[in-house]
Amino acid sequence: MAAAATGRTQLQPDEAPTSLLSATTAARPATVFVAAGLLVPLAILFRYSFNVFEPRRMMVETFSLDNYVKFFSDPYYTGVLWTTLRVAALCNRRLPRHGSAAGLRAGAHPSRDSRMC
Repeated sequence: MAAAATGRTQLQPDEAPTSLLSATTAARPATVFVAAGLLVPLAILFRYSFNVFEPRRMMVETFSLDNYVKFFSDPYYTGVLWTTLRVAALCNRRLPRHGSAAGLRAGAHPSRDSRMC
């Protein structure tokens, strides 16, 4: 009776509101947009990594593994790669407790631990 007086309709337990968007429905377009915005440039960069650089012609469209051979054979770049992997491993050594949603729900927030990166 009070619902009729205020103009609101109460839903029965088996009814769901149809006019409201659910969080998953609203997040789908944003997820697709962000994924495309990240993955498309990454795919283009991956394709460009197989091109060959010539000083007069700049980037020559071809398929060559020369860039990867140079990268993995040069001690400077392999040193940078190993340093990057070590820093990533060091910063994520406690990932199951701090980085996951379950760890955050359990109250293990990274800002409370001074030993995190």
